[in-house]
Amino acid sequence: MGLEIVLQAEIGTQVDGVADTRNFLEKLLPQIDDEEYPILGGIDPCGDTIFNGIQMRRFLLEWVAVSAKVTTAEERELVSRIEQLARRCHNDIRLYVRFVGGLSDPLAPSDGVTAETRASTVENPMDGTTQCFVSER
Repeated sequence: MGLEIVLQAEIGTQVDGVADTRNFLEKLLPQIDDEEYPILGGIDPCGDTIFNGIQMRRFLLEWVAVSAKVTTAEERELVSRIEQLARRCHNDIRLYVRFVGGLSDPLAPSDGVTAETRASTVENPMDGTTQCFVSER
């Protein structure tokens, strides 16, 4: 499950966006709650994370480390597109960057199912990858 990165207006409408369909960001982003990267370390792979224009200055400073990890042309294209979205957000107070995780609304019913659903993330200690798990009550 990759992230979708959306540039959105104040009223929530999508202005632009890019999807990480190959899940490159899983290896490029810092670990969750990494104190060295307080902004990027807060991106939730299972939920939504929203940044405003004020936060974009720090976001872009931290994004340099993500750019440095890129090894393929596909990764470079994705990282570049996200940086473009971040710069647009930084320059327009009415825009936000939203990282939409694999489960953007884990409590929303799907296909008529109304059971409560919970999502949680678990880090694999062997390879450091993060996985989303869903359980229903």
